[in-house]
Amino acid sequence: GVSFCLPSMSGATSGTSSTQSSVSLRSRESTAAAGAAAGGRRGERSERSPSMTITDNLNTGKSNFLEGNYGRAEFFFRLVYVDCYQRYGEDDPRTREAEQWLCRVQFEIANSRDFSRVAPDMLKFAAKSGFLTKRGGAWKNWKKRSFILEGTNLLYFSSNQSLQPTSVIFIRQNRVCIVDGKECKQKRRCLKIETADRVYYAYAETGDVAVEWMEFIERMQRLEYETSHLSAEPDTAD
Repeated sequence: GVSFCLPSMSGATSGTSSTQSSVSLRSRESTAAAGAAAGGRRGERSERSPSMTITDNLNTGKSNFLEGNYGRAEFFFRLVYVDCYQRYGEDDPRTREAEQWLCRVQFEIANSRDFSRVAPDMLKFAAKSGFLTKRGGAWKNWKKRSFILEGTNLLYFSSNQSLQPTSVIFIRQNRVCIVDGKECKQKRRCLKIETADRVYYAYAETGDVAVEWMEFIERMQRLEYETSHLSAEPDTAD
């Protein structure tokens, strides 16, 4: 599984996560590692403490999530993920659960934004960014725009210096595909996004880049669907 703002423990990122997030997570890793080493020196009486701390942090994250405190919930889910990864490994169910919750709260943060006031540097969970040439709605003219994908929201700006988006395409679970040039009246394949209100067409510099955009969007759709069924029932320590 992947999180659209979750650096791996080796420092690699999925998508184009911000440097700030990566540095912050690595510093927490160092703190967690130091704490684990200190716990080991304290002897058997502290053996249960890490598990209890992980459970407490996970439940605190869930409580904040239910209360709509998504920023605080994201902080606790990050702590849990780092602790579980270091203690139990990447493939452990506890690590996977923490990763899923981190994804879930990031989707909630992304979907609750005030897009009329959002700037590109505020989109800290951006999965992909780049330029696409998009067909207009009323006039059907084609203009090159700067796009940022955060969760299942595709924001586009008049340029990469713009401080506010021109508009937002709320993709959610709507159909996304690649169509040939005949349908979009271009000489190259186009990305097609069908929403309830409109059909969007956009092309990239190459057909492969357009396919890459589609694959990123589909990944976000799968993550949003898979994590939407998580239960916020409190956990108990092992």
